[in-house]
Amino acid sequence: MDYRETEVETTLAKDTKSFEDALKVLWDKVKSASETIAAVKSEKQAVYERLLSLGNQIEVLRGELQAKELEIKRLRAELAQSTNQSGAFEFSNEEREILRLRIRELIAKINSHL
Repeated sequence: MDYRETEVETTLAKDTKSFEDALKVLWDKVKSASETIAAVKSEKQAVYERLLSLGNQIEVLRGELQAKELEIKRLRAELAQSTNQSGAFEFSNEEREILRLRIRELIAKINSHL
């Protein structure tokens, strides 16, 4: 019986050692997974903060864009108004030629009277 008890104790010792090794491996894997999860959470938070920052920048840029578009519309309206006002005093090429001929005729009449 002594031999059998020693054999059982040896087997139990081996099983206990095997179980402890397996438990240690499991613990190492759990620890590694926990560290990975913490790193991913941290990275997720950083990405979320960057997303909020970019969202705020987009809103600021949209406001600036709207202001620029309003300024462009105002300048186009001023240009159109200016073009319409100055367009009333512009002569076409044909009108200019007629005006030149009329001025030459008037100069010729003035010179003939002098």
